Amino acid sequence: MNARLIFGSLVLATSAVLLAGCEPAGPVTTPGVLARNPANPPLPPPPPSTAPSDPAAVTASQPPPGQVPPEPTASPPSVDQTASPSEPAVKASIRLSTGIALPQTLPDGTQVGVSVDYKVTGQLDTSAKYVWVIESRQGEIAMEVKLSPQGGNLAGFLPISIRPGDSPFRAWIDEVSTSGSRVRVSNVESLR
Repeated sequence: MNARLIFGSLVLATSAVLLAGCEPAGPVTTPGVLARNPANPPLPPPPPSTAPSDPAAVTASQPPPGQVPPEPTASPPSVDQTASPSEPAVKASIRLSTGIALPQTLPDGTQVGVSVDYKVTGQLDTSAKYVWVIESRQGEIAMEVKLSPQGGNLAGFLPISIRPGDSPFRAWIDEVSTSGSRVRVSNVESLR
């Protein structure tokens, strides 16, 4: 008899645990019946995508009284037909700051480590290449770089032939178009 009592208690406890997780979501008016809020009727279907030319059709597309009309949809932005697809809408401008030129002793000898922070305003031309130009007493060196639209830092070493005594060092960014022409798109920053 104890076995039946234990088994019956176990069945009741298991049933109670299983049913406890079956509570309905939302307000309940009577046990097991969910209440619906009549103040929030279902939204009407969206209006047709083309505007009718008949004024009577405009009146017919209005929602019945008591229903909330759908919010108007935004029209797409106008496209400037004068700009060619390869040109960005706003030409990129790059601001260089925090220029550093620091001699570093490496296994191959002393090289000049250079670094500069940059910030991009406007839109980079995806069809163009960008070069980081560094000027010293020996002339200019141009290194192709990948720029991030969010900005960042450029860092590297000058060739070993350029010595710390070849300072002052200055840097800027040039944009190289697909035709090969170079245009400066940044300020000139001194590297110290």
